[in-house]
Amino acid sequence: MVEQGAVGVLLEQKLALLREFLNLTQQSLLLVNLEGLTPLLERKDGLIREIQLIDETLALHEEAPPDAERFREDLAHVVQAVLENERTLEARINEGYSRLRRELRDFDQETRLKQYLERAKPKGGKVNLKK
Repeated sequence: MVEQGAVGVLLEQKLALLREFLNLTQQSLLLVNLEGLTPLLERKDGLIREIQLIDETLALHEEAPPDAERFREDLAHVVQAVLENERTLEARINEGYSRLRRELRDFDQETRLKQYLERAKPKGGKVNLKK
């Protein structure tokens, strides 16, 4: 069982980890391109594991500390901000993915047109595009 004072320390640690997570989500939104996202994602995974360990430890404690309500409000606020940032990042990634698919489709069409024109081109002559 976890002591009452230790619960407060764990809640402070959890809040600090969530604030760091929020900071990482804000950094990921500032990236001009997604190449630098991998280290941020790896650190987010580490923070999630640390938060899960704290939650497992807190689950062993039956009583809430006297200031638990303040922690709940702070935690809820930080978690809400993290979720908003993650949704924004997801939308941004999806937009990039859609743009890339359009560019690949356009490139494929251009390539097919060039191949068609090369096959249709008479040997030694010019192609009449007015047909």
